[in-house]
Amino acid sequence: MVVHDDWLLGVIAVQQVQLFLYQLFAESNKPMPPSGPKQWSHKLTGYQRRVLEGLPVAAPDQRSVTAAREAALAVFFRSRRSHGGAASPGPRRSKRASGPTSTVRGSRCRRPAPPPPPRVWLGSPDRWPAS
Repeated sequence: MVVHDDWLLGVIAVQQVQLFLYQLFAESNKPMPPSGPKQWSHKLTGYQRRVLEGLPVAAPDQRSVTAAREAALAVFFRSRRSHGGAASPGPRRSKRASGPTSTVRGSRCRRPAPPPPPRVWLGSPDRWPAS
């Protein structure tokens, strides 16, 4: 945003953080009775709705995007901590997992990414780097 001076992109980024906030709030209120797709406010508590309604709306200029971004991120990180996001113990280990690195999140098993390939020295063969 700052490098390209594209403040419309900044507006979209702020809206995305605000959408993440809504999803965090709605998820924290589950289980709830089913509701239609147009009933966004019914998935929130009164406090959560007031918080989202109170967030500034970004306009495509630097000052507006910066202020709206800071406000949305402050609420996001504060809410994340209060809902256990930062302090959560992490994924549960499955008793039926095939190995010590398998973790269970919901009903999907995930494995960590493979290790990076070994480093290759493309310089002079008589001067290998120290490891």
